[in-house]
Amino acid sequence: MPSKRELLDQALASLPSDVARAALAIVEGDGFRGVIPYAEAKRAAEEMGLTMGELMLLLVPFATAWAEPAISNYRVGAVAQGSTTGSLYFGANMEFVGGALSFTIHAEQSACTNAWINGEEGLSQLAVSAAPCGYCRQFLYEITTAEKLPVLLEGKPAELLTSLLPEAFGPADLGVTAALMSPADHGLLLDNASPDPVVAAALAAANASYAPYTNGYSGVAVLATSGEIYAGRLTENAAYNPSMSPLESALTMCSLAEEATDSVSRVVLVQVDGAIADQTSATAAVVDSLRRSGPVELEVLGAHAASP
Repeated sequence: MPSKRELLDQALASLPSDVARAALAIVEGDGFRGVIPYAEAKRAAEEMGLTMGELMLLLVPFATAWAEPAISNYRVGAVAQGSTTGSLYFGANMEFVGGALSFTIHAEQSACTNAWINGEEGLSQLAVSAAPCGYCRQFLYEITTAEKLPVLLEGKPAELLTSLLPEAFGPADLGVTAALMSPADHGLLLDNASPDPVVAAALAAANASYAPYTNGYSGVAVLATSGEIYAGRLTENAAYNPSMSPLESALTMCSLAEEATDSVSRVVLVQVDGAIADQTSATAAVVDSLRRSGPVELEVLGAHAASP
């Protein structure tokens, strides 16, 4: 399997030299974690004589370099533009050897999660290296801006998500009005308070999670051997199966920060007490896959709503 460096070089080889230099400066900048602030993206687009959508399509092959398709060897990249700030967010698919295929992270999920965790409240457009599969179309239909979200593919006219998913079933069909990426604070407190920063990150993620169908709010924080902490939130879906677990969300952020998943040493899951859709077994299944590379500690902690 080619390395990330080789994949970046392949993407650069297809571009004029001046464009290639500008693109490389973006993706190899100090501290790059799959996020391009709007001002930087706007400046790059203007310097290259591109629209924002054209810049996003140019960057998709670079996002693809972050993919970790350990089973399929099929790489998918995505670049989303946030509707709140206009910044750009990378996403890439991720698979786990030894785990069920249902735990696969799709590039569109990755880009959406990246934008959401970085404060966006919707997406204004999404560029992808391949047409979204049905699973991803359903996942995207959950977000706040689904009804007006254009999907961009190289060599094809932009197409609205609603055209790609006719007669869609979504949150409104189940009476949910605050869709995915809406701001949230569920006011959860730990059953047993802890000063541990990893636990605190998992609790914060649970409080911002999206679980309108079960109210089983949950979050995960992973600790890497570098000492960095990456948090992820539960993302439920009206069709249930396209839901994304909080550990998958956290591993997305870990990967986009160029932190290898084999560097994860500890996983903390915080979830509301008595959840009818418990995340423990799903989290443990992915942790078991991570343990193929070394020991990983798993802690599961309960939380409850603050008293009125």
